[in-house]
Amino acid sequence: MNSLTFSETVEIKIRKHQAFWNMEKVDVPVVGLFLGGWTFFKDNHGGDNIWDYDEVLPEYLKPGNFIEDYERLFESEADLGDDLIRAAQPFPSIPWMEAIVGCSVKCSRPNVWSEPITNDVAGLPEIKFNPQNPWVLKYIEFLEVFGRYFKNKHPVSASILRGPSDILAAMIGDSTAVYSYIDRPEKTKEILSQITNVWCEFIRYQWQYAIKYCNGYAIPQNEIWVSQLPLRMQEDASALVSPDIYEQFLLKCDEQIFSLTDCSLMHLHTTSLFLLDYFLKNRSIGVIQISRDDGYENIGELLPYLKAVQSAKKRLILRGVFTTDELILIRQHISPIGFCIHTVVSTKQQGLENLKILKEKSWKVES
Repeated sequence: MNSLTFSETVEIKIRKHQAFWNMEKVDVPVVGLFLGGWTFFKDNHGGDNIWDYDEVLPEYLKPGNFIEDYERLFESEADLGDDLIRAAQPFPSIPWMEAIVGCSVKCSRPNVWSEPITNDVAGLPEIKFNPQNPWVLKYIEFLEVFGRYFKNKHPVSASILRGPSDILAAMIGDSTAVYSYIDRPEKTKEILSQITNVWCEFIRYQWQYAIKYCNGYAIPQNEIWVSQLPLRMQEDASALVSPDIYEQFLLKCDEQIFSLTDCSLMHLHTTSLFLLDYFLKNRSIGVIQISRDDGYENIGELLPYLKAVQSAKKRLILRGVFTTDELILIRQHISPIGFCIHTVVSTKQQGLENLKILKEKSWKVES
């Protein structure tokens, strides 16, 4: 039975996270468990009322209603005994950036999505950041309510914020966005520049409401403590473009976003790994997080990408469902230095078995 106090446990976790950031020599990586699925939000009750509507409006969301869900999450953290420090964040099921730039938000249990504004990039209005935007105000309300309630007990972090390619695809539709790079390149660059500026302004604005936890913050969705203000970014729609298009249209946008902080994380799916070299060359990106998608069966094919991240001296977070044999293979080929692994498990027993494998001090030793 664990006899450590809550504060002692957090202190031990933070030391592990500091070692992760500092790329210190360690015997085992930072290990996290996600019980029941990729996210606990499929079982949340704070947003139960939105299913009564076809379109979700910001006034339907009551931050206080989500506190019980987070208390349940934090209790599960103590029960699992992994290395992560979980954070409260504005309801991640909401496509916040999409809503902020003008997309309507629709829902049908259990899914929430955004609707395109138009089907032509030329028809998009100018995009500007407005701190009085109702969706911005609601987002900040979440931070304030959670900050007051969880202060000094648990961190409060940003929500999922998708990148410029994702926002463009949301505003005009996936197919139209792909064709716009070819058919209307100048207008597309103009809109992407506006999206990027709004993204950066919103990040800087929400940082004004950030509350320190143990003299640091938590990276959203990845539950890693960091001493400086962090950001997490993703470009899922980049899977639909070629390397040439990424370089011409999106590279500068991403560089502008990542330049905001030294503590930045890029979230990638296995479908976007063909663009990995661009992110490895970006000095502002501190962490590469790779999610193993369903259907990516051969873990051996993933190992070269993981090794490439470590060879580039980037910190690496790997997330997904793994078999026992796959975890052993990862342990044999990947260094624990600057490495964090999130395993998605269906039962607590499976999670404890994974912890035992990953905590063995038989990881690959760097030469």
